Amino acid sequence: DREAIEATVLQITRDVKANNHQAVRQHIYSGSTQLQQKVQGELPNYVFTECRVTKAPEIVVNSNDQPRSATATFLALAEGDFKYQGGSHTATKELPIRRRIILHLRQEADGRWTVEDYAHEDYQNEFYQQKTE
Repeated sequence: DREAIEATVLQITRDVKANNHQAVRQHIYSGSTQLQQKVQGELPNYVFTECRVTKAPEIVVNSNDQPRSATATFLALAEGDFKYQGGSHTATKELPIRRRIILHLRQEADGRWTVEDYAHEDYQNEFYQQKTE
């Protein structure tokens, strides 16, 4: 499971970087219609020139859930042009966006791992807080 989940995370990253919205939507869990709608509305606002995992995912699988579930947490970096709530931002190689990504995954009936929900957060503030303590 861990290898399959890590491969899924890396494929999602490649699809995001390629701005392949259809491929990204294929990674969404079939039972997550709300996430399907959210992603369909948001993706057109983002044009990625770079997207990559910068720290290997930490993966926790819950084999007791039916269908099985997992959480993958990893650090990622993105560059590109992003529109959000009426504003816009360009992230460059010199000033990329760095986020901690938390994917909540669910296994489909065909065995594929897909994203049921996700969250992302700034991890730089945490680093600075730890340094000053």
